[in-house]
Amino acid sequence: MANLTGDPLLELISRDRILPEEHVSGDVHTVSLSILDNTVIRFAMTNAAWYYDNTTNNAGVLHPGELVRSLRRTLNAYPQWAGQLQWTSPGSGRGLARRRGRVCIVYGSAEDQGIELILARSPATLAALVPDNETRLGMNAWCADQFPSAQLLCPTDLALTTPTGYMGKPSACAQITTFACGGVGIALRIAHCLADATTLIQFARHWSMVHSAMVHSQPPPPIAPVFDPALIDSAATGDVDSDTPDPEVIRVSQSLPIIKHDWNSLSPTGSLAISSTTGDVSSEPVAHFMVYLSPEEVQRIWEDASAQVPSGSRISRFDALLAFIWRLIIRARSAKTILGSDPVHMIVTIGVRSRLSPPLPDQFIGSPITLARITLPADAVAASTSTGAVAIRSAVARFTPETVGAFLHDVAHHADPQKYWSAFFRRRLGAYTCWRSLDVYALDYGSGARPPYIDALMPAMDGQRHSVVTSWQDLHVYDIDFGVGAPPRYVDAFIPDMDGCIHIMDAGPSVKGASPASAAGSAGRWYDETYRTPKEMNPVVRREDYEAELEIDVSERRDACQN
Repeated sequence: MANLTGDPLLELISRDRILPEEHVSGDVHTVSLSILDNTVIRFAMTNAAWYYDNTTNNAGVLHPGELVRSLRRTLNAYPQWAGQLQWTSPGSGRGLARRRGRVCIVYGSAEDQGIELILARSPATLAALVPDNETRLGMNAWCADQFPSAQLLCPTDLALTTPTGYMGKPSACAQITTFACGGVGIALRIAHCLADATTLIQFARHWSMVHSAMVHSQPPPPIAPVFDPALIDSAATGDVDSDTPDPEVIRVSQSLPIIKHDWNSLSPTGSLAISSTTGDVSSEPVAHFMVYLSPEEVQRIWEDASAQVPSGSRISRFDALLAFIWRLIIRARSAKTILGSDPVHMIVTIGVRSRLSPPLPDQFIGSPITLARITLPADAVAASTSTGAVAIRSAVARFTPETVGAFLHDVAHHADPQKYWSAFFRRRLGAYTCWRSLDVYALDYGSGARPPYIDALMPAMDGQRHSVVTSWQDLHVYDIDFGVGAPPRYVDAFIPDMDGCIHIMDAGPSVKGASPASAAGSAGRWYDETYRTPKEMNPVVRREDYEAELEIDVSERRDACQN
């Protein structure tokens, strides 16, 4: 077959739409998405990819035909993803339902779009594209520019990628790629309003469980995702259908550290990466590095930060790790740009599943997230990890059931929930999202092996003057095992090509210690010795900044832990 992708690394075999195995038409459901789902319409797709080696243990387990069969069976529990994502009709209903900018999913009819299924193959071998996990861990740091993330994915056009482009388009896409070595890549992409990272990884885990049971002739696993967006709306304070918001509730909402930038006030280019001082997009070259931190190093970072925390305050190990990275970013930037006491900002993603009253069910699917801002003087961030860690903990702690309920009331009364953007990426800002506790490397599709590499498929962005910190920490991405019996070779986070982007995740199991799967369901936390899993820090920065600041600081900390 001719290469239809235009890239020598990938050949498109087929592009189809598939429906659930037990698809029923005639039982039509129209479900409005939640208040929070509607705020992330403009977010990039939620996506990830797992890359598995071909081993003697998994021969035939990841055959594309079998993966498609198990995918269709898994979709029986996710029928709404095969439906039509579309705008609601303004003016219908009352209150919240009649406001513009609201989205619904229609499914259960003969017109269901199905999800897009792409089958592709690559003439490359996985070994030629990425070192195995143990080799990368031994390097301490690896330049991930070598891995061709974008070139290994066929383009897809999902519903609501543009405001007017949705009818006739799918809401989700799965791609199965076979490699010359017999390895297999499994990629998932979905509209963010239907799935945040937690939901995406939950689906991937369900797919892997179904597939593993099928190929090993085992009973089907129980799968019961909860699709009920109204559970979020019902947690809102007051009456979301009233003509005007409650002033007292709005006052509580406005106490949260959330910023609102009006999309309509952007420059004609619509770029979020324009310098606040020059108006130019930086063209300085950047590089993507993977830096590995052992549990001992994370513990040392936390101990150092905790020793300087004011009496009565506490910080978590993750607060300390995030603040440590933020400090390195600011120090690297200050080397050429004297920020002094000017304010710098960190944008963090807040998941609200456990912050609502009552909390959402464990299997809830959707996109219940928002963004918060931490602001400190640049010199304070650069001088002390503890200062940033305390500020991060303080900001996150303000998101309680009371304040989140008030925030839902506030957003429900917005004339258009997509009008405001809670992050503005410029040289003095950073952002962080979290994929903790999702066990994304635990996907086993029946061969008993885990994927050696998982790609988070994060979007490319225009320019290198802003900082973004994302995290899959505690999502255990290397535990996602489609039955192959070994971890994935690589989990690709698809880090945006921009200065200051940082991604944090489990680095995959080390042969020197227990795998995360062995601790699954235990009382251990991500930093416990029971996991023995190094952490992977993925900075995308100017190469000179990395060599001048981040590499040196991490190396010094590693040496200190070994002494």
